[in-house]
Amino acid sequence: MASLLLAVAVFAGTGIAWAVTDSIQRGSATSDAAANAGGAGVTFEGGMTMLLVGSDSRTDADGNPLSAEELAQVGTEDDGGGTNTDTMIVVHVPEGGGRATAVSLPRDTWIGKTVTEQVDGPYANGSSGTYQPNKINSFYGTAKAYTEQRLVAEGVTDRPEIERQSNEAGRTMLVKVVQAFTGLQVDHYAEVNLLGFYLLSNAIGGIPVCLNAPVDDPWSGADFAAGPQEVQGTAALAFVRQRHGLPGGDLDRVRRQQAFLSGAADKILSIGSLNPARINALIEAANRSVVFDKDFAVLDFATQMLDMSSGNITFATLPTHGTEPSASSDALATDSAEIQAFFASIAESSTAEETAAEPVDPASVTVDIQDGTIADGVTDFAVDKVRTAGFELGITGVVPGTDVDDETAATSMRYAPGERDAAVAVQQAFGLGVLSEDPDVPAGHVVVEVGTDLNISISGASSTPAPEPAADPAQTAAAPGAGSAAPVTPSFQSSVPCVN
Repeated sequence: MASLLLAVAVFAGTGIAWAVTDSIQRGSATSDAAANAGGAGVTFEGGMTMLLVGSDSRTDADGNPLSAEELAQVGTEDDGGGTNTDTMIVVHVPEGGGRATAVSLPRDTWIGKTVTEQVDGPYANGSSGTYQPNKINSFYGTAKAYTEQRLVAEGVTDRPEIERQSNEAGRTMLVKVVQAFTGLQVDHYAEVNLLGFYLLSNAIGGIPVCLNAPVDDPWSGADFAAGPQEVQGTAALAFVRQRHGLPGGDLDRVRRQQAFLSGAADKILSIGSLNPARINALIEAANRSVVFDKDFAVLDFATQMLDMSSGNITFATLPTHGTEPSASSDALATDSAEIQAFFASIAESSTAEETAAEPVDPASVTVDIQDGTIADGVTDFAVDKVRTAGFELGITGVVPGTDVDDETAATSMRYAPGERDAAVAVQQAFGLGVLSEDPDVPAGHVVVEVGTDLNISISGASSTPAPEPAADPAQTAAAPGAGSAAPVTPSFQSSVPCVN
């Protein structure tokens, strides 16, 4: 997503959009992964789906190893390395535009045999076949490692070339797995490495974030006070990478990443005209750290994604159900039927008409609310939305089974057969939500199942109120280019969600 924010930033902030995005397009590395992945496991088509990946790679986008100085900047100089796709987001844009949905795929999501048996990956001996069930972040690295072994056995000694070919094999395998897992055809692929997050946050001048509580994690280097603040450089990387010491573990890291992206979008879309130095820094960040597929048009997508400034994108997290019992290490369990239905609802929403054919009298619609989150204040916020829009408030309650390990990801509106217009009116009042027809919903009712995407999109819905920014001189911004965490400027406080 960071890679796409670069394109959105320069498009929104300058009058030379074509020249700048063309520089990014020509200067960035390219991939054939989306085209080469095929269509195994794809069941839904329509709209445009893109897989956005944050890679832990210790090389740049062209396969060249990072320098010792750069490794220190990204906080990995003592790390043995490896290629882990710890940030994965599926973005689905409806046919003809409209509200996009960005679904985070937690790194520890378990991919079972129902998925792995549908796709083949490379082996070190040059053959191909299915892989064993594993966490979703393992497939890129496994295919990459096997391809490296094959190339070395064949006598290839050029390390950047080995990196390029093996990374391409990893990307292709990951796209195959995501397609079979979600049922969505991945049309485009974009990848940003660790260096990209570092360079992006420095080019923008810091990303506004907010924490419910202070953290001090030696694993990631995250050392932040509670409340609103700005992060950049090494601190920005630590913010999005921390998962140890968080109540929800990897799920809290996903919420961190979503909050970071929301803050980045807020800031770059409110900067106005970017000065030449920042434009050049953004272009450099893209060229050093971003991989796009060859058919991807940066300018076209940046035009579509400008809707982010008006909140026209829904951030959601994959539905998971605690620990996967068949895994040898901690992994998140999923229900394959639920996952397919979840993405089917997103795909179907992209092809359905998004506005009501006839005006709906809000007083004729009863809205029942089921809260699928553990955050304080979210039910009250939803109730206020219903009453403010003039709907009748029906039953309120909690989605059965909701706890810290099992929250509803995407807010949904279920409606009785033939009453989609009423659900659309409710969807418009909330500003998000996936629609689905349900014969069990009584006539005249719409059931709103509240997800964590609503929680992350509102200010003040966190369980701990955000304190005022600290006046500690030690928290002032560091020199440009350094990692820093500083009190956030007041203009951003109202739009930055607080997270763990």
